[in-house]
Amino acid sequence: MVFKYISFREVMKCHRVSRNWQTFLSSEPALYRTIELFSLRKPLRAESIKRLIHLSNNGVGTKEIAVSSMGHSFANYCVPGQPQYKSQTITLLQQLFKNLKSISIGSCDSPSIGDAVSWKMGVLNHEFDILPLANLVHIDIGYTISVESFARLCQETPHLESLSCSLYWHEGALQSERSFPQLKTLTLLVSITDNQLLQSCVRWFYNLETLTVKCNFAFEHSERLEWECGLEKLKTLKLVGNTLIIRGLQCVSTNLRVLDISGLIYLKTLRVAPQTRLEELHIHSVPDLRGDTLLQFYDSAESLRHLTISSPNFGAKDIQHFLVQGRNLRTIKINSMESFTDSTLAILHSMHHLERLEIDHCPLVTGGGIINLVQSLCTKTGGKLRSISLRGSESIRRQTIDWARDQGVIISI
Repeated sequence: MVFKYISFREVMKCHRVSRNWQTFLSSEPALYRTIELFSLRKPLRAESIKRLIHLSNNGVGTKEIAVSSMGHSFANYCVPGQPQYKSQTITLLQQLFKNLKSISIGSCDSPSIGDAVSWKMGVLNHEFDILPLANLVHIDIGYTISVESFARLCQETPHLESLSCSLYWHEGALQSERSFPQLKTLTLLVSITDNQLLQSCVRWFYNLETLTVKCNFAFEHSERLEWECGLEKLKTLKLVGNTLIIRGLQCVSTNLRVLDISGLIYLKTLRVAPQTRLEELHIHSVPDLRGDTLLQFYDSAESLRHLTISSPNFGAKDIQHFLVQGRNLRTIKINSMESFTDSTLAILHSMHHLERLEIDHCPLVTGGGIINLVQSLCTKTGGKLRSISLRGSESIRRQTIDWARDQGVIISI
């Protein structure tokens, strides 16, 4: 059925095509398993919520919902301190949400740290009361919540596997001796990183398979940390943000598939247990890491699909092993590497799976080297190369760009 491939918004528009279409669409509860209510022109009133309940087989069929916020999405939504709002909306939402498995609450006017945070925390605690916490498997919260709200979420959602939120972490934040082994994926946007936060991730969520930590603000007195990530089942580790103050990082998991270390300007040492099945390796904007840091990843060269190496201390000799052995690479991003030359580029000629190459600000790459690469890897000769980024390269002529386009390769400069 074609309707299952279009968005919820488009399905609702199709109701207005004709009575026959409306009758048919109203008889298919499966179309309303996912309800997306972002960018509404006005909040839904009780009549519209009743209609959604009816379409989803009295709420039985609705498994996923995405809203900017409850107040923006539903008229007469009751929030703390405003008892004049009617309770009918709450009752209807409880019926609509009763079999919910996944919810995304992302506020278009999300407050910054310290800006109306307490108000949002109160609203969020209230919204917890109408959600079927015992059923939820995936939660994505687009605004900042307190550590107390975070702990409550973890404690009252026994089947929760994936949680993403912006966390207002502070010194002396809530300590919990409980653990939450059901959680597999955790994404945190934090205001400050300290040992207490990072060790809590290890202690509370020891079965994590995916951990992403992003830092959007750091206090000047924040301590530069040495962190041992003791999550033995971890498959994906992403640490992102130039205010993520980590000086030394050690990861004990031998099961990594994705490692992304980006923007950690204070990081000086990176030690990772031996890996043989890495599929993605991204080390970007980490100015104090030495080139020999990459030696520990050489055993994964053949399994890599995506490679990003962009830091001032890395040279062509440090990445040569990946280029020689990385026969399965789909994307390569090697930026700001002055020692990357046409000779280095020639190593790629046997990479018949390569689809995208990014070598921005590599001044020794010439048009001749690019022509030879395109001739070897373009779709016309059996390759898969479709795009090359050469921003900052002044030696690439317009004729080379036009010729590459005729071969099916788009060059950006």
